[in-house]
Amino acid sequence: MNIDLELFSHLNQASDLEVMGRKAFNLALLARSGFKVPRGFVVPAGTRPEDLDGGLEAAFEGLGAPLAAVRSSAAAEDGVNASFAGQFDSFLGVNAAGLRQAVLDCLASASSARATAYGGGAAVHMAVLVQELVDADVSGVAFSCDPVTGDRNRVIVEAVYGLCEPLVSGAVTPDHYVISGLEVIETLPAQQRELLAADPEGGTVMRPVPEAQRSAPKLRAEELRQVAAAAIRVELLFDRPMDIEWALKDGKLYLLQARPVTGLGD
Repeated sequence: MNIDLELFSHLNQASDLEVMGRKAFNLALLARSGFKVPRGFVVPAGTRPEDLDGGLEAAFEGLGAPLAAVRSSAAAEDGVNASFAGQFDSFLGVNAAGLRQAVLDCLASASSARATAYGGGAAVHMAVLVQELVDADVSGVAFSCDPVTGDRNRVIVEAVYGLCEPLVSGAVTPDHYVISGLEVIETLPAQQRELLAADPEGGTVMRPVPEAQRSAPKLRAEELRQVAAAAIRVELLFDRPMDIEWALKDGKLYLLQARPVTGLGD
């Protein structure tokens, strides 16, 4: 039978951590708390391939978006002691034709060799988060404290042009900003020649950054304060230092992920 896919337009339904996974659970909390989170739905943990027939396509159509981000959402992810960052598969720019396979591949990555080794052989209960793809002008990560020194009075922001995947994978050096008291105290721009963008036909494509923008700071002071303020609000919501992934599109700030900063001393 078909699984009843819970739409992210009804975020109060994404309240079961084991069924929806921590990534979806945290994003649901953010959305209920007033943050802008891309629309989406969750394919629950325990879904079988035959459960996807019919309902998956209908849920995707309900998003009203041509492309989606298909991302893992396991209960074991994004925890205080272990993040599982990069251990599971995610896919950007997924269209209707490629959705089913992307979801299946994401589910299968729970039992990949790298995920199994990272988790010490423990079974992973994997859900899949499908969200409208925000084809960002600028994206990045922000830490509500300094993740290196643990300084709770500083917010660290890193930013790249386009989608965030090259930053997360280490393929692109991001701008680095330090904010204290919502004032920018350090700006280290990084040259960026290419950006990752959504391909209207599906998938992603590398595009050149206009020459005049390549060495310029990617965020203005007011945008940095907006991102830093969001990171601080997220820390207050979760009552611990947090690492957020964010995207700016047409002046709107979207939150794509929130997880505890790991490796900090008590």
